[in-house]
Amino acid sequence: MNRAVTVSRFGGPEVIEIAEIPMPHPGPGGARVRVEAASVHPVDLATRAGHYGETPEPAGRLVLGWDYAGRIDAVGPHVDTGIIGITVTGWRYWFDTREGTQADFVVVPIESVTPCPSSLSPAALTTLPLNGNTAFQALDLLGLQRGHTLAILGAAGNLGGFAMDLAVHRGIAVAGVAGDGDREFVEGRGGRFISRTSRDVGGDLRRALGGPADALFATAPVDRSVFGGLQPGGVAVSAVGERPANSGLDWRFLNARPNTEQTVELVRMAERGEIALRVAGTIPFEDAAEAHRAAARPGMRGRYVLTSTERR
Repeated sequence: MNRAVTVSRFGGPEVIEIAEIPMPHPGPGGARVRVEAASVHPVDLATRAGHYGETPEPAGRLVLGWDYAGRIDAVGPHVDTGIIGITVTGWRYWFDTREGTQADFVVVPIESVTPCPSSLSPAALTTLPLNGNTAFQALDLLGLQRGHTLAILGAAGNLGGFAMDLAVHRGIAVAGVAGDGDREFVEGRGGRFISRTSRDVGGDLRRALGGPADALFATAPVDRSVFGGLQPGGVAVSAVGERPANSGLDWRFLNARPNTEQTVELVRMAERGEIALRVAGTIPFEDAAEAHRAAARPGMRGRYVLTSTERR
C-alpha cells in the first residue's frame, strides 16, 4: 500500500485527499525510501490552492511535498544493497515532475539522498533540505565573504533562520529583521535583532552593523524602509519573488535546486548544533488537511511535519 497526500481539485484544506497510488519500484541507480516524515511548506499550501495552476483544475491527481526523511527499503540495479535500512533525507524540485514526496514510498536517484545520523529525528531532518539548500544558494548568490554584513528580512522564519545560521558560521555579521517576540531566537543564533515594527528600520540596521549592510536577503515581503540601511548598489536576493523598482540595489534571481553536497554539509552542521532544526509540530500523515490549517496560521516558526503512523 502506498498512500499519498493528493489534490484533484484546487481549494482549501478540505480538497486534500489521502489516496492510494501505485507502489513505485526503483530502476537502475534508484532507491526507494519508506518515508517517515515530510514537511509541509508554504509552497504546498499555494499549490493546493491553485496559485501555481495553469488551468482552473489540476490535470489529474497531484501528490504534494518537496522534502522527506526516511529509510531506504529497496534499491535498483547497480546500487549497493548494503545501504538498505539507512536513514536518509533529500528533496525533489516539485515543479519538474509534479510528483511529490508526501507518500508512504518514493523513488529517488541514489545520488540525491543524504545519509543521516541517528541523533537527528526524521521529523527534524525533513525541515532541512528544501529551505537549507535555498538559504545556502542565496548566500552564494550574494557573494559575501567573512567580514561582510547582511540584513535578513524574516530572520526568524525557517528560511531566514537557516540563512542567518549559515551567514554567522561564515563570519558574516547579520542583522535580522523579525517580530518582537523573536529577539531571543535571533540573538541566540548570533544575529543582531531589528524589530520589523520599528519606525526606522534602516537606521536600526546601520546602528546594529556599524554602517549600511552590504547585502539583503528578503524571505518576507520588502518594506521600503529597509533600503535606508543598505549600501547603495549592494546586492539583494528575494525568496518571495519581489524585486522592488528604484531600490538602488543589484537584485539577483534565486531558483534553488537540489544539491546533495550542500545537504551533506547542512546535515553535518545540524548534528553539531550550528543550524537550528525547528519542528512546529508533528501531525499524522492521514491528517494532512489539519497540517495545512496549522501551517497557515500567522507567526508560525519552524515547520509542521507529517509523520507516518501506518503499520507495515
